Amino acid sequence: MASAVANFFDFTTWPAPIMPTPPDFYLCDRIYGSGIKKQDCKDAGIQLPHGRTDVQYSVGTGMSYMLPLTVEIGTCMMTVEVAGGTGTQFFTTTPQKIRGMAGWVIKQCVRPSGLGGFVTLGIDQFVNYISNPDTSYTNGRYPISTAFITLTVTNKQDRKPSPGDFDPSVALLAAQSTNAAWKNAPVPHNTDTASRVKLSESSRAWIRQSAAMKRGGDMTPYWRAIPLASDDMVYECDDTLGHPAEVDCSQLEYSQLGPDLDTIQVEPGIVRFLTSNTCNVAITATSALVLNWLQIRTALDALLNVCVSHPLNTPQGGRAYYGTQPLLRRSNRIRQQATTGLNALPPGANITVYAQPNESWQSDPVAEQKTCTWQSVLHGGDVASCPKT
Repeated sequence: MASAVANFFDFTTWPAPIMPTPPDFYLCDRIYGSGIKKQDCKDAGIQLPHGRTDVQYSVGTGMSYMLPLTVEIGTCMMTVEVAGGTGTQFFTTTPQKIRGMAGWVIKQCVRPSGLGGFVTLGIDQFVNYISNPDTSYTNGRYPISTAFITLTVTNKQDRKPSPGDFDPSVALLAAQSTNAAWKNAPVPHNTDTASRVKLSESSRAWIRQSAAMKRGGDMTPYWRAIPLASDDMVYECDDTLGHPAEVDCSQLEYSQLGPDLDTIQVEPGIVRFLTSNTCNVAITATSALVLNWLQIRTALDALLNVCVSHPLNTPQGGRAYYGTQPLLRRSNRIRQQATTGLNALPPGANITVYAQPNESWQSDPVAEQKTCTWQSVLHGGDVASCPKT
């Protein structure tokens, strides 16, 4: 990576924050570092290039303006890099915009809580491209015009691969954008046109892609070829389930789930509860099932990505289940519904994430009775066993 010294810029003005213009967005997450000091980041930001006119940054070559660009001072590491599977060798922007990106992440992530995070610039071309119903995602190839850049603030020990390539929030933005294009497309004679069908399929495909991605991971970039296969997993977000905190849900996944191949028994009238502060998980079933923790973890990861960790929406509770089982009362049907291709859970299994319970998270209404008996179980969960009536 290029260093600040290699770019021959050294100024003494802190970067003023510039708020990203949608669809560009930012995200703060301890995955990208914690304990980062504001002063270290301000000092690092001073090292970024100045200039209010467009500059052509070269990617991976030895020119003066070069990407990736990394500046590290104390607890703070800033990295500017190009994202996208385009193979582009150049990206044009103004140095002042990059400084503004740094200022924004400092203001939103570092100053309030010492967390790392990232912000995008120029992602609108990517959004415009995927919102075209004639765009195909089956070959994983994107034109050079869809490349964008990210500025990431982290610390050295928490350095992660490019979030612009690997963070599931990019695929979720794509799902939201294609869904909006579908909603806004004309519907002649109250029937779907071929274009609307393609956009709907694309939105579901992007949700599948986000479910296969992992924050801080490096295995699945957003631009990997996306199959448009049908599937039966349903993920629903429900505001009436409250607003669990992302940090609490991450702690729950870390501390409450067992080894992947260990199994648990789930039966009608038995509710398996997991909890970590504001984040609660209820595992239920409409028939007797044996589930392993890998199935639960996979479905929970996708549900948290869609409902709790979505960078563009307020965190909210939600449900994951297989197929079209009549799990919910119609009055509680959620505002957003998306399918994924993981098929993590077998038919009859249901997972609900909530900050506060409501009547719709139960697969069996008798589980709401106050006479349930409680017993502790392995891996930190509790079971409520409720008599049937």
